[in-house]
Amino acid sequence: MEVLKINNKNSEVEVLNNNLKSLKITKNENQYNLIAFDPDNFVSSFIMAPWVNRIKNGKFKCEKGEFNLLQDHPLARNFKHAIHGTMLFAEWNIINYEQNLIELSSKILKPWPFDGEINSKFSLFENKLLQELTIINNDKSVMPFSMGWHPWFNRSLGSNDVLVRFESEFKWKIENEIPTSEKLISDEILNFKNGYSPYIGSLDDCYKINTESDVKLEWPELSLKINSSNECGHLTVYTPPRGINENYICVEPQTSTINSFQLDEEGIDDNGTLFLDPKDRKTIFTEWEWS
Repeated sequence: MEVLKINNKNSEVEVLNNNLKSLKITKNENQYNLIAFDPDNFVSSFIMAPWVNRIKNGKFKCEKGEFNLLQDHPLARNFKHAIHGTMLFAEWNIINYEQNLIELSSKILKPWPFDGEINSKFSLFENKLLQELTIINNDKSVMPFSMGWHPWFNRSLGSNDVLVRFESEFKWKIENEIPTSEKLISDEILNFKNGYSPYIGSLDDCYKINTESDVKLEWPELSLKINSSNECGHLTVYTPPRGINENYICVEPQTSTINSFQLDEEGIDDNGTLFLDPKDRKTIFTEWEWS
């Protein structure tokens, strides 16, 4: 698919096969690109569906049976856990393409054992970008799922590093890339409440955010407020280690924590797993407003 562009007098969005390739904003006659894109080094802002982040050892149990989500998964050679869903590798069809609107659709790829599809929509307004995801269950069984966005932001737009600000109830304790049942009130929760720039290589963590909390990214040059639907009760913050990708930061609104299906099976609450009846659909959104 070719690069699709939507724009207005102060902003431009580029989408490449449903990946957010760039978000360029003009302020005080200067143009800033908030989004990093370097696919050769796995930097690409994509959606996560029908699950977010990692599923431990790919083991997935549902009313249809037990499945291995690592089987035939394109990233199975790279990771020991099933990661980021399957839609990163989908070929998307254009449903609608106008000056300020891009709408795409694709079937959910295997090894997901349910018949379903995802619609993805980008709507550009004067000073905000609305991104919507709709999941459709075409199967005969109730489908568990989680969804979200995995944007890569530039740490700096030319001067100091970005400050990240949000309010969190807790973060999940992570062991070997997978959360336990333990919920932590960690030091950086207070730091995020006040706004701070996490160190390079310091975080790959998932936070349960307060219902009323927006997420703010504050560069000296401009600010971005991320307001997501109530279903997006979790936020992953990833700061890559020193090296090629150290100048980027991922701030990811999502419906569930890591490994939510197995946590739900174990009866651990607040994991964020959602369920969709046959022939039903569910839409979530994240709205980014800049100033």
